[in-house]
Amino acid sequence: MKRQGNKGMGADQIGKLLSFLAKNGLGDIGAFAKSMKIKEEVAQEMLKEANLEYGISPTISINPVNLGYVSFLVSGKFYGGSPGISELRQELKKDPHIQLALLQDDDSTMLLYYLIEKERHDDYYGWNFTKAFYEIERNLFSHYYISWFISRITPVQGNIPVSNAFFDLLLNITWRRTKAEPRPLPGQFTYKKFLVLKELFYDSMQDPSEIDKKNGFTYNFALNTLKSLKESRIITNYSINIENALKLGACILHTPMPSSDFLSSINKQKGFAPKLLFVGDTFAPMGTFALLRAEKDEVKRFMEKANIASKKGN
Repeated sequence: MKRQGNKGMGADQIGKLLSFLAKNGLGDIGAFAKSMKIKEEVAQEMLKEANLEYGISPTISINPVNLGYVSFLVSGKFYGGSPGISELRQELKKDPHIQLALLQDDDSTMLLYYLIEKERHDDYYGWNFTKAFYEIERNLFSHYYISWFISRITPVQGNIPVSNAFFDLLLNITWRRTKAEPRPLPGQFTYKKFLVLKELFYDSMQDPSEIDKKNGFTYNFALNTLKSLKESRIITNYSINIENALKLGACILHTPMPSSDFLSSINKQKGFAPKLLFVGDTFAPMGTFALLRAEKDEVKRFMEKANIASKKGN
């Protein structure tokens, strides 16, 4: 996929800017200018151009593990035809557990990233989820013949952003005062914290005092909650949402290498590490799953150079 536009800056500069913003958010563009040894005014112009091209908005990175969720990787290969993208979107919207859905170029394989409440599926390899998933599959994809690969995945580096639907899931395990439950259980996520987290997810640049006013909270409640969410690593960092992320190109890599060896190989390749979005350990089969911001040919060259064996890379 070729990138259009960007007359004022090169692809390498875009990559560095977006990588910085993904880790630091939009609030510290001066630090980016300093790291690049350019004037802040130039960095602001770069940001304007990137925003026009990709549609950038401020958000936060949420670690669902610290909210009591486990993650699963589900790959489905279609035989004898597959649904179109619009139909697939409509079907997948029915399940808020799906945080990310990717379809291969030839529409033959899709990849789903699931979040499930740990209480419901607290088994090491995810057999409970596997049994539950086939019920989901029967409802969503009953008209298609699909072979499935399912593995529990443990995040190692980076993160896969949660979707808007994540808050529908979180609300199900959030405490709200009722006659039956007048007080939260120890460690239970409360509805007020839920509201603060959701507000910051949709706009991390807003002042906490505005969140207080909007929701009728007491003075400094949102600010203190923000500090608490950071300390508990529920919020890991300020970040950005990229509306037109597909313009950047994305590749998936699944290798039998342990994640430590994979990351070591990645770090030896100069200029490639910033394009690494997410790395996780898969359990069945054992190996490493990676999501990269790169074109397919670039990943293939990297794999050959780094001597990385691949089970799947598209």
